[in-house]
Amino acid sequence: MFDFERLKDKQIVLFGAGNEGVCAVDIFRKNGITPDCFCDNYKQGEKIGLPIISTTELATHYKDAMIIITAIGYMDEIIAELTKIGIKKEQIITDFRTHLYKQPYLAYYEINIVDHCNISCLGCSHFSPVAEERISPLEIVKSDLQRMSELTAQNVDEIHILGGEPLLHPDINDILITAREAFPNTIISVITNGILLFKQDETFWKVCKNNKITIEVTKYPIELDYEKMIKMVESWGITFKFHSYTGKAKKTLFKMPLDIDGKQNANESFSNCTLANRWIALMDGRMYTCQIAPNAFHFNKKFGTTMELEDGDYLDIYKINNINEILEFLATPKPFCKYCKIESIVNGIPWTPSKKEMSEWT
Repeated sequence: MFDFERLKDKQIVLFGAGNEGVCAVDIFRKNGITPDCFCDNYKQGEKIGLPIISTTELATHYKDAMIIITAIGYMDEIIAELTKIGIKKEQIITDFRTHLYKQPYLAYYEINIVDHCNISCLGCSHFSPVAEERISPLEIVKSDLQRMSELTAQNVDEIHILGGEPLLHPDINDILITAREAFPNTIISVITNGILLFKQDETFWKVCKNNKITIEVTKYPIELDYEKMIKMVESWGITFKFHSYTGKAKKTLFKMPLDIDGKQNANESFSNCTLANRWIALMDGRMYTCQIAPNAFHFNKKFGTTMELEDGDYLDIYKINNINEILEFLATPKPFCKYCKIESIVNGIPWTPSKKEMSEWT
């Protein structure tokens, strides 16, 4: 496990103010260390009482601090940026893995309501380009939200409603109303590619406004008038955000190569994973520690493979008694991890449409 003693009495900056960064603060505090701040390229202000600084401020005011990279999915890019601003190699800590620790509470999860999409992205981690049309039945989605509300005592920072393309769900309005009823104080966002936003009727916009739903758009390099989109959403008094970094940088893709024979070491794959216990997925009554496992059946059906889920790969939210069971489940390796070639992951792939070829995922 991580050696916390080497950081005692040192100035600490956590690079990455996302959910993993929030969990990292709790973990460090439990080990007698209080981080000084977060550093993040796409967030500002503060989070859980800690200021969020820019890399410019980091270089100016924290040039001798130890930098803990919590956003391990962007490890290479962050190291290059830190080196560029003069941070020494020995100051950068890369061996901390937030996802190996039980979260203090469930900070985030995403609920998948549609499998198919109206845009096709190379190597989509939800396998939407090869998915048949499928929506989660309204009653199941509503039941799942209500059950999660009970288990978490409504204590979740953020919920993403996504797909596929969530605006393809015919009952999206009812889902949003139920989500807000179940989680009155949570940030609830619809993660969309935005193509269908211009076609939404007045009822949709009133539902979003009345239930304080955030519209979060992934900005793809496609022909869409994003400025017009922002003005339209905000004219309804609704919060608009670009998803992740896409409002400031070009959308890129990543490839998590699959080992369709399942010969990887599951424990090692989980330990080095950039998705596990971060991109937590809820689908049809089952909780998963990432979004690849529950959607892999689309890949199997398209290409005739047999990457099967086992009982240990998911948690039935109707067969557990409390949130602690979820938190413990999320922080432990899963049998399905044997299908992921973590050491071969590729980041920063330029966005391009899918050709629906097996090689996109293997």
